[in-house]
Amino acid sequence: MNAPFVCNMDLRMFPFDTQHCKLLLTLTSARVDFLDWRRLGVVYLGETFLTEYEVDTITIQRSSSRNYSVAEVGITLHRRFWSYVTSAYLPTVMLMLISYASLFCKRENVDLRVMMALTTLLVLYALYQQISDDLPKTAYTKAIDVWCFFAITMMFTQVIYHILLDLDIRICTSLRRRKEADLTAKDPWTSEELLVRTDRVFRILYVVVKFTFFLAYGCVVLVTVHSRGRH
Repeated sequence: MNAPFVCNMDLRMFPFDTQHCKLLLTLTSARVDFLDWRRLGVVYLGETFLTEYEVDTITIQRSSSRNYSVAEVGITLHRRFWSYVTSAYLPTVMLMLISYASLFCKRENVDLRVMMALTTLLVLYALYQQISDDLPKTAYTKAIDVWCFFAITMMFTQVIYHILLDLDIRICTSLRRRKEADLTAKDPWTSEELLVRTDRVFRILYVVVKFTFFLAYGCVVLVTVHSRGRH
């Protein structure tokens, strides 16, 4: 007898999720007082490694529903996430490193800074769109969405920072010209020193924010994978 069934999945931790599916077999020809499941056993004869999942444990137990005997077959599926690590997570980290490298370019070369940050942002957005097209549609946010949104936010803030830095450089240039014309004008070199310190602060700030996020994200993933191993 072939009996297709539906499994409701929780994909909040995608692609590090584990799914627990149940197949309910109900004896409806008679009530549990007259007809009941006995000596239940289950054997899985299919492939262990599927395209997206790895079949782990298969369990079976008796229960009752509306005075009918029910056999509950439990199936545990672990998602095979390494393909997503190589196709989504590693490219995202590389793009974030390239975007972060723009902070080490000369401050006067703002065009190069903006081009590097903006190009990596557009590439990451295109990569995220490609990944999203292949993902199951859900009304809630998945773990991979949080990762990509964080990376996009970091690159977006770097683009904004480079634009603001360009405005500050123009102000310093204007002050320098005013200094040359009027000796009583404010010394522009104080503002340039402030720009140097601001650049250093942003370099350290981005490292701290990214390291904190990576650490928190990695801890959640490790807890999820470890709980999978115990089951």
